[in-house]
Amino acid sequence: MKRPHEIWAEDFSIKIQPKAKGLDEIFPLITLCASGKLYEVEEWIAEGKPIQCHPSEDPRWRKIAPPLQTAADRGFHSLAALLLANGYDPNGDDHSPLSEAVRSRNHTMVGLLLKYVTDPKSIKWNNRCHGLSRWLNLESV
Repeated sequence: MKRPHEIWAEDFSIKIQPKAKGLDEIFPLITLCASGKLYEVEEWIAEGKPIQCHPSEDPRWRKIAPPLQTAADRGFHSLAALLLANGYDPNGDDHSPLSEAVRSRNHTMVGLLLKYVTDPKSIKWNNRCHGLSRWLNLESV
């Protein structure tokens, strides 16, 4: 398991981890992420538990942000780096963590997500985001 301070550029070509069958399997992880319990998340990963699941069609889960989205929403760079360095697929959720990072103009989070090949086209633009495509150099995307 990689800890946030052990993440280097060569870590960006990581193997995507297998996903859990449903959100019920990773709900405790989501709770840990929402509570900001970085070391408990590290323990979860060290135990080989899944850190992501396939998007759910169940409407009750639509309001629950997945772990990476939770980290991006809170600007928790270390948590996002930990998840990404340990195989979290940034393009594998219904929610785009990049959208919130761009809206909040969190440069370090945007940079981290883009280094892990988050799809820039996944950004959901709204009135607060117009003009930011120039900041991200996305005119040609």
